[in-house]
Amino acid sequence: MTTEKIDNETLEFARELLSIVTLCKQWAASKIPKDGLSLPRMQILMYLRDIGSSPMRGLNKHLGTSATNVTGLVDGLEAEGLIVRSPDSKDRRVINISITKAGMRRVKAEWSKYEKNCASTFADLPASKRKQVMKSLNILREQIQN
Repeated sequence: MTTEKIDNETLEFARELLSIVTLCKQWAASKIPKDGLSLPRMQILMYLRDIGSSPMRGLNKHLGTSATNVTGLVDGLEAEGLIVRSPDSKDRRVINISITKAGMRRVKAEWSKYEKNCASTFADLPASKRKQVMKSLNILREQIQN
């Protein structure tokens, strides 16, 4: 579909979705335990936990932020012993980032708290409504990914 044929209802839908994205980011950040990792640091550790290791550009893409921001986050995580940098075996210009055992322990402990904090928001929402929203979210995910 070309952008010239977008009707007002579709524009309103897109605007509402964008406002929900902003609200969700704020909500997600508010659920971080006060003594815990920041959301971007947690996202890096979760990503590395799931894929093993990543070059810096992979972290930039995953977080959707600049190399400068990711470098600062990686520096902090490395200083705490939660990740390590290592040269790529095929391309010496590339530095891969991997999670350490200490990082795995930290993310396991903190993710559980964070997930429970997030889930508490929806504890009073009836299961039927949660299922309805999940179905809609899956439709949105598929549409955005296509």
